[in-house]
Amino acid sequence: MQQSVEAMRLSDVFNSARTVFDVTRFLVVVTVFLRIRLVFNHYRLFRWFCHVFSYQELAFDACLNLHLNPRGDQRERLRF
Repeated sequence: MQQSVEAMRLSDVFNSARTVFDVTRFLVVVTVFLRIRLVFNHYRLFRWFCHVFSYQELAFDACLNLHLNPRGDQRERLRF
């Protein structure tokens, strides 16, 4: 009888350890997933900013070229 009580306690300890391990593993997986998502979102945001600013730079270059060369001669176009 004493051995079966000890076996049940030992089984409970192993089940608790397994539960703690499962919860820890779940938290690690969720943390890694969120970290990857955060990096990806930062990359998308960075790409979007580069996209917007490149268009602004192209528009600025076009306006500057038009201002300096209103006739639009190709040979006199300002080079950057």
